[in-house]
Amino acid sequence: TISVIPTVLFGKKKLMNMYDIVVTPDEQGKPTNVYDKTRPRGQQIAINYAYGHPESSFLFLPMSPLVNFINHKSEANAKLQWSQHDTMYHDQATWDHTVEEVQNFKSNMVVFQIEATEDIKKGDEIFIDYGDEWVEAWSEYESMWESNYKGKPWPLKAEDVKVAFKDKPYPLTRESSSGVIPTGVETACYVKTKEVPDGAPSMTEDGTEKYVWNGPNEYKEYSAAYLTACELLEKSDDGEGSYVYTVLTKTVSKGKMYVAKVSGVPHVAVTVVDAPYAGDIHMKDAFRHPIVIPDDIFPQAWRDQR
Repeated sequence: TISVIPTVLFGKKKLMNMYDIVVTPDEQGKPTNVYDKTRPRGQQIAINYAYGHPESSFLFLPMSPLVNFINHKSEANAKLQWSQHDTMYHDQATWDHTVEEVQNFKSNMVVFQIEATEDIKKGDEIFIDYGDEWVEAWSEYESMWESNYKGKPWPLKAEDVKVAFKDKPYPLTRESSSGVIPTGVETACYVKTKEVPDGAPSMTEDGTEKYVWNGPNEYKEYSAAYLTACELLEKSDDGEGSYVYTVLTKTVSKGKMYVAKVSGVPHVAVTVVDAPYAGDIHMKDAFRHPIVIPDDIFPQAWRDQR
């Protein structure tokens, strides 16, 4: 056995749908953000790592480390099967119940395992067969890509912009309209702050609080915990071959926006991120298909889509 795979069960594939956020008035007429569930914009990328069957509305999201790195190959050296582990076993009693019954169980043990089908030597890559339906879907996706995208200009994303501005200053927000920063890419900053020095104004003329950048100071601290949306207001040389910025940070907490002006932000603490739903993985035509559970092991009672 290569790995035992406990799963999270989704009783309906449409739970993976993604929707645009639109602004509509609530009962009091106040603008409110809601999901437009009349038009799904696609499905979450998690579906590419889930196990499913074309005749069932079930999806099983694997919770086992590293199994998501196992690629497809028709001539595989491993296979997906029901777990026979002594303690992390699959509850075979679920096979006799319908999709609706299983998804309403207070608890269930739907557990798979990856089993080697031949000797696998150290350093060999592990493969499983994703199934004929997956292969067909991938072939259709490749044909679509060749027809619609191959050889055509590709819009720059955040990772491309990071490389371009690794050693040169980012444009200020008021300069971004020139097209230097492409649409769908937004500036962000890693920020820890301290109060301004004694005697210095603590607020701007419009009432915005002022702070001084105070970290992160170590690589390991550059995490999402300190990342916030920001506008670049001013920039200058730092005297050491790099750049320093004054920024306007924007942080949302409990539905309220908090804005602050922060000075002394080094170039290394400024970055760019893809705007929500603007990354390549959110393209309308992005590939989405679950890994197919072998037909010979899939329960008849779960085939509610026949």
